[in-house]
Amino acid sequence: MKKIGALIVAASVSAFLAGPVLAEGKTIGVSWSNFQEERWKT
Repeated sequence: MKKIGALIVAASVSAFLAGPVLAEGKTIGVSWSNFQEERWKT
């Protein structure tokens, strides 16, 4: 039973560490000047 717990912990840690590596080089940004304006103008 301890081996299964250790395997789950190892898998979750490796998934947590792999996230930033897969997202490397990608930037997501929001322009606040446009974001705060009303979205629908009638």
